[in-house]
Amino acid sequence: NRLGLDHALAEWQRTAKGKPAVYMTLDIDDFKLINDLQGHAAGDEALKALAQRLSTFFGKKAIVARQGGDEFTVLLPETTGARAHELLTELTAHAQTFRYQGAEKTFTISLGYAAAPEDGTSLLQLSHHADAALYATKSKGKNGFLRYAAEQEANTQHAFSLRNLSERLPGAILVHQADGRILYANDA
Repeated sequence: NRLGLDHALAEWQRTAKGKPAVYMTLDIDDFKLINDLQGHAAGDEALKALAQRLSTFFGKKAIVARQGGDEFTVLLPETTGARAHELLTELTAHAQTFRYQGAEKTFTISLGYAAAPEDGTSLLQLSHHADAALYATKSKGKNGFLRYAAEQEANTQHAFSLRNLSERLPGAILVHQADGRILYANDA
């Protein structure tokens, strides 16, 4: 899939000739929790559902590919940053869904995007800028999207600061028992 993505992106860049386009990087919020709490088969179903949703939502002109893990790349040829904002508002307005063991499950996504030519003209620039925007989305609380802005470059290195980490850790680090004792995860 990554090799196919590389070929499709190279072909786009060869023929784009300055036309507008939007490059996106996205992933499933807290994907590890889906795998850990519901099992890897549930995680696989979430990935398949998201891939299908992205392909259907963005249409045949879009290049949609899984980069690895729960990360996806989307390129929307001949699309402006303003149009991408409209599309992403619609895409992220509701949680994404998948079916597992007969039940509907939900998850959210975080996304960063960069628009050519304003935010970059090469694939390397667009990819780097979309990643910076994704980290900015994650640092503001996940479940949404942001367009690349230059100030995100400086903030990328701080996106997972201690405060950010402590505010977003999964809940079961400490267990407070009714008798007032606190058990740490290792003691439970």
